[in-house]
Amino acid sequence: LNGTRFLPSLDGKRWTPSDEEVEDGLGTKLQIEIKRARIRVEILKSESADSAKYELFQRLNTGGVGLSEQEVRNSIAVSLNKDFYDWLIQLSRHPSFVHSTRQTGAALEREAGTELALRFLAFRLIPYQNGMDVHEYLDDALFQLASSGGLDMEGEGEVFVQAFDFLDAALGDSAFQKWNGQAFSGKFLMSLFEVIATGVSKNLPALTAMNPQERNDFLIEKAKNLPENPTFSQNSGAGVRGTTRLSNLLPIAEDLMKP
Repeated sequence: LNGTRFLPSLDGKRWTPSDEEVEDGLGTKLQIEIKRARIRVEILKSESADSAKYELFQRLNTGGVGLSEQEVRNSIAVSLNKDFYDWLIQLSRHPSFVHSTRQTGAALEREAGTELALRFLAFRLIPYQNGMDVHEYLDDALFQLASSGGLDMEGEGEVFVQAFDFLDAALGDSAFQKWNGQAFSGKFLMSLFEVIATGVSKNLPALTAMNPQERNDFLIEKAKNLPENPTFSQNSGAGVRGTTRLSNLLPIAEDLMKP
């Protein structure tokens, strides 16, 4: 053996010693381990369905380098539909979206913003099945959205931009923080994002008809009062599973943010 960059101790070793007086053999223990080792082989044909490629890539990327869930999804999106992937990345970098969701440099590196953009699209367009794991739901939503030839990317892009422009104008980087009675404070809350962003997107015609000051006042008031809503408070916060939260809050997001 030579060029053993990852196992330098094996450099110059042979299966069996070249000479009884030279210790350059692997030895019985390593020989047995090699003989008993198994090599996993996955066969993927060019004509295999996209869904098969998607699931194989997910399984293969559960070990090795620690990719985030969204980094794996991004790799799949590129192979499924490069135009969709580029569009999703473009949305995730929209200034009002980045600002209102308080994304840190570390979050941006781990594609947290891309996942939030995907969540927004999924909540609007892909019905959530009660009890489904949240990440499985997002995986499935990505596959459906990227594979669909009927997705109106231009129209959905306009909805995305307008929704976060409205939220950023009214609430800035406090859009998804909790009101403590005196000010918005604390960390970004996913439950608030799910309800407020989804609800705003589904009420855009009514919100657009308001003048800017009226709309800003309305959104601020809604954001302040939302945590006090009984249904919201019962299905959000520590100890509430993501599946429970989505099952109970997504169906009422539109009504909760209705003018």
